[in-house]
Amino acid sequence: LTGMVINAGNDCKTLTKNLLQAVYKIGILSLGIDNHASQHDLSSPNTGEFDEDFFERNTAAMRTGAWCILEALTNCLVNSSEARTGANISLKQAVRSSAIDCSFVVLSLKKLKELGNSVDISPANKATLAATSRNCLKVISKIGGLVPLKDAKKCSSDLMQDLKSFSLPNDLIPSTISALVAFTKRICNDSGKDVIDECDEWINALLDRCECAIESWLSSLSRHGRIETDDERLLTRILFCIGELTMVGFSSQQDTLQPRTKSARDMVTDKEPVRGLIVRPSNRLIHLVKLMLPTTMPITSVNDEDLTPTPSCVRAYAFVTLGKLCLRDASLARIFKQ
Repeated sequence: LTGMVINAGNDCKTLTKNLLQAVYKIGILSLGIDNHASQHDLSSPNTGEFDEDFFERNTAAMRTGAWCILEALTNCLVNSSEARTGANISLKQAVRSSAIDCSFVVLSLKKLKELGNSVDISPANKATLAATSRNCLKVISKIGGLVPLKDAKKCSSDLMQDLKSFSLPNDLIPSTISALVAFTKRICNDSGKDVIDECDEWINALLDRCECAIESWLSSLSRHGRIETDDERLLTRILFCIGELTMVGFSSQQDTLQPRTKSARDMVTDKEPVRGLIVRPSNRLIHLVKLMLPTTMPITSVNDEDLTPTPSCVRAYAFVTLGKLCLRDASLARIFKQ
């Protein structure tokens, strides 16, 4: 797709316009969204009448393909805008040229969530919906700045609640955080607030939430003495969320182990609006993560004789999370290296 867009030359504008209009049309039709639904209040329970089978083979295939193309196209236009030899049209120009209403990405995410939460949907179809939701969130992370302010605020609030409740599967957490950053930038552009300060605030709030959740779980474990399957799922989500939150602002071109010579605000770009931001978890939270590294938890099991075994998946996530923390904190990395 990147090669096709670049090789289009002067026809790039027409190509991207037609592609965006096509995936927009397929996206709303395959989810049963009213063509004018973006004008409705997102808090309304009905975002469009529909009768078609969402999981009929052709409908599902078109929906999946449309969102894959849209994600690839938005990513291509964002990346090429910073390259010397890229598409001669920016993402913002392409979206405005196509005249699509960017509210549809928010409405689509809402519809995907409603379908995914339905008890009538099979596990296989839910997996497909989750993959499409991930594509949708990635698109939002690219065009969030073009979404109407009211829609951006409402969706941002919903995404924040999803993270606080630890209801998201792990494969949706990174893209949800990226979408939140994009919406934060959109809201700050209107309010005049600093996007780095705002992101720092909600990241710290979510980290506090993670700390409280682990503390609460440990209190429950001390009473019951065993770790259930639901506990494993909760812990892995919390640990993964901690790691991803601390990675906000990280750039592969930034050497965090060397003294910083620039402030975060000197490092931001349009593509990376919070580049250079570093949010360090509390010492207590780091300690809680470390408790899950050994093969056993420091709490006796149900038979009151042995320590409670730490599930292997929880240990794995704890090690990965600690690695991310060390990647953002040189002093912490040196401690664990020793």
